[in-house]
Order: sequence, then structure tokens, then C-alpha cells
Amino acid sequence: MHHQKHLILVLTLILFAQFHTLNLFGYENFKVAVYCPVLDVESMADQTVLEQSLDLLQQHFTVDKVYLETHRRNHLIDHDTLQKAIDFFESRGIATAGGITTTGERAITGRFGLFCYTSKEELKHFEQVIRFTARHFDELILDDFYFTDCRCTSCIAAKGNRSWEDFRTELMAKVSREIVVKAAREENPDINLIIKFPNWYDHYQYTGYNLKDQPGIFDMVYTGTETRDSVYHQQHLQPYQGYLIMRYLENIAPGRNGGGWVDPLDMRTLNRYGEQLTLTLFGKANEITLFRWGSLLEWVNGKMEPLAINAAVAGYAFEKSDAFLGRLGNPIGLPVYKPVNSSGEPFLPAYLGMLGIPVDLIPTFPENANTVLLTQASSFDPDLIDKMKRHLTSGSNLVITSGLLNVLKGNGIEEITTISSSDAKIVANAYSDLGFNGIYNASESVVFPRIDFPTNDAWMEVTAISGDNSYPLITQSEYGGGLLRVLTVPDDLADLYKIPQGTLSLIRDLILDNMPVNLDAPPKVSLFLYDNNTCIVHSFLPHKTRIQLTFEGEDQQVTDLLHGEEMECSNSHGKTVLEGILKP
Repeated sequence: MHHQKHLILVLTLILFAQFHTLNLFGYENFKVAVYCPVLDVESMADQTVLEQSLDLLQQHFTVDKVYLETHRRNHLIDHDTLQKAIDFFESRGIATAGGITTTGERAITGRFGLFCYTSKEELKHFEQVIRFTARHFDELILDDFYFTDCRCTSCIAAKGNRSWEDFRTELMAKVSREIVVKAAREENPDINLIIKFPNWYDHYQYTGYNLKDQPGIFDMVYTGTETRDSVYHQQHLQPYQGYLIMRYLENIAPGRNGGGWVDPLDMRTLNRYGEQLTLTLFGKANEITLFRWGSLLEWVNGKMEPLAINAAVAGYAFEKSDAFLGRLGNPIGLPVYKPVNSSGEPFLPAYLGMLGIPVDLIPTFPENANTVLLTQASSFDPDLIDKMKRHLTSGSNLVITSGLLNVLKGNGIEEITTISSSDAKIVANAYSDLGFNGIYNASESVVFPRIDFPTNDAWMEVTAISGDNSYPLITQSEYGGGLLRVLTVPDDLADLYKIPQGTLSLIRDLILDNMPVNLDAPPKVSLFLYDNNTCIVHSFLPHKTRIQLTFEGEDQQVTDLLHGEEMECSNSHGKTVLEGILKP
């Protein structure tokens, strides 16, 4: 029998503060940059402090590049201070690039004090900042405050009858072309211009970030992968998104995604900081930027002390990740179609990733994929129904969410399936499979929308039990040789974590029908797949947990990449099974 070799990496990061010897040759699989806001750059005027700061950081990790900010809150740094910093870093073999944060100090500033991009006065100021920065650097990045929340009378008049989304995305594309690119290239024709997109990808268009036009206007994009705390922070971003958004921006601008950007803000533990870094690297970031210089250093009684805790955590995460990243192929996963500038069921793909479903978020409909998952955001494609029909009639499968089913009601979905959404709700407290062969009781109830279907024209594959009745959690119907499945999504997306492990296993088996590896684990354990038979399993739980991995085919060899050891497996129903305990 031919035995295909599968390599599996089970990664546990137990983060702690320790000092690291400087790696003079850097990391093999990525570069490290540090972003330095204006106040940090101004502090670099003291060359002694600057030398001490760099030496302290490089006890923990190699610094390959610094982004030196020239403007923030209408404060433009002076030429001499900036040039001294540039000369110092270049003398130490560290690359320099410029950074701009587009915040001002207007009388009416909105929440963030952003520029008003319909104000001639502020556009003139912005152009001056661009020109100044382009004269000093061959590379320039715009920090993720490059958006607009302005609703002043000037913006209201300029908007006219357009929606705020249309007005703002068109406005920011125009400013990008006619102010940023034009002015920068006039000063420095060879400058590399980068736009950093923030972590809130599902809401970009509401404040003018434009994934349709801006990636083509700029030379490169950069990815905000900071996910911080998922509960005690107003964004509620799930940790998996740090990986997911790297993949989305890479799929939007292939080969032009400069890297991922992480900060240490709004976290309950230092583990979360190190986790953000490693998840960014799981997404195969070429460069990782730490925000900011000052937050990586500790100051006691007005002087630096060798207690740079954030830097120590970063160095440990980099060292451990670099040991295996070169052996991973290209990331793969279940294609989830999210057109650019779309929204709906906000950030649902990251919740699915937290359930052990490897997700690849993509901006174009994947015609050749065997199974595609469509969410409510997919409805922004005006040709979606036609694409769904073609995909199903080719013999391929679709999974759509209950949110998308509801949006497509009366818009063509009836031509494909008789499964329908209802305004009614159910409260599920147990779950079962197609044949009611086992009941999985839940510790907490979950509110779902009620999905209806006519008997025998469609069928429940996974069931949610509500009191003395049962309703579909996954419903199936056929069309043109392909299978359409509807995944019922709870009203509160975080309630997905309340679904029992046995039920999640049923869901994963149905919608991941062509993946080389399947994971059986509780919620908040994630699986990352790569195209060279490697994978990562990572737990976000605060305790040890038992997991099971199933590989196609019997007698497969499974190797732990961290230690180079073959792992003991068993055979079951023609497959290879690996069981073990995963640490937090």
C-alpha cells in the first residue's frame, strides 16, 4: 500500500518573559518592523536613549525595519530630528520607511479627530505632509486612521443623494489618487506607497475604506491583525480573525500584502499578545509590524529598565514560530465568498474558524471549488443566483447561511430550493443527527431563526431540538447534480460556542467533505491547513482539552514538526486517527 506522508504540527505557546540573545542574521521566514509614532521619533533626538532603546529591544528580537512617523494630530515632525533618526537606524543596518497618521485637531473633530476630506484647507495640509514624507523616504505607509467619519455641512453637501458608503468610498479613492499618489510621486517617482487596512474588514466601506479601488491605487496593502480581547472590547473580534484577515487581504492583492500589524492594547493577558503575533505568522506574513516603539519598552523613574515584557513575549513568539514556518506550504481552507465592500452577518467567518473549520476568505466566487460557503455578505454580488446555479449544475456543492437565505427571499432563491426562512425563533437545548441516533444535550440554550422546508423535497441533516419539537440546523436539498446545504446561524454569533462538540463534529464532517484532515474538538480549537500536508492545531481554551484528528487513508505517517517525532495513530473505517491532549 502507498502511504502518503502527513505532517502535523500541534503548537502550544506558553508565553513568559525571558531575554533572548540577538539573532544577528534575523529570522528565516519573516521580517520584523517597529512602528514609531511622532512622539517616539521626537524622543530619538537623544541619541543615547535611542541606542539604549534599540539595544534593549534587540535582546529580544531582531529589528529589520522601522516606520518613522512624520505626522499625527496635526503635528509634523521637524526635518533635523527625523533625519537624525534615519541616519542612526541606517548606520545600524536597519531599513527605514515613513508613516503618516491622518488625524488633526479641528474644532469639530468627530470621535477620532480625522481629516475632513472635503475641506480644501485640510486637503492642502495633507498634501504638504505627503510631500514632506516622500522627500525623506522611498517607502510610505498610511496608518489605519486613513478613513472618514465626518458629517460636517461640507460633507453633507458633497454627498448629495448618494449613500454614505458610496460617497465615502468614492471620496477616499479620489483623495488616494489625486493627493496621496500624485503628490508622493512628484516628490519621489520611485516611492513605494502602502495603505494599511484595519482589522474591521466587514465595515470598511462605511468609513471610506475601499477594497474595490484602493488596492489598485497603492503599490501594496498592509493588514491590521490586532484582535485584542473578544469580550471586553467594543469591536468583539474573534482571535481567529488575525489569521483570516491576512488571507483575505492576500487574496485581494496577491503578492502585494506587505504584512501584518499587531499592537498590545486592550488585552486581559500577555498570552493574547503573543497569540496575535503567531496567528499573523500562521497566515504567512512576509513582515510583521509591532505598534509601537514606546509600548515595547519599560520606563521606571524616568529611565529604561531591562523589563521589556511585551518585547520578551514578541521575541519568544517569533523564535518559536520561525522554527517551523518554513516547512508549511500555502494556506488552504473552505472558500468563503465575501465580495469587496460587502457586509452581513458581521465577522461570521472568524467565528467559524474558532469552531475548527479552516476558512479561506476570498473576494471572488471560486468557480472550481468543490464546496463553497456563502454568507449574507455574498448577496452583494448582483449575479449571485446565476453563479449558484452554475456551481450546483456542475455537480459541486454550496453551503449557505440562514442569513443569506433570508436576504435572497423573493430574489431568486426559490428557483433553487424550497427551503425557506421564517420570522419565528426557536430556543434549542439539544441536538441530534439525521437519524436521531444520539442526542447531544447543551449546557445552555441558543436562539436560532426557524428554517422551514416541505417534507421530502428537502431534509434535515443536523437537528436542533426545542422543547417537544425539532428544527433544522443543517438542511439539504439537491439542484442540478449538486447539493445545497443551509446552515442555521444563531442570533448571537458567539452562541455558536454553546453547540456541543458532538454536534460540531457532524457539522464539520458535512461541510468539509473534501479536506485532507478533519478535527474533532470542542469550540475554540482551530485548525489551520496548508497545501503540503501540514497543519496546525491551536487551542484558545484556558485549559487542556482532548482532540482527535482524522486523515484520509489508513496507516498514514504523522510527524510532529516541533520535535521531529512520528506520532502514534490508529486506523478506523479506512482512515488514520490521531488522538491527544492539547494544552492552552
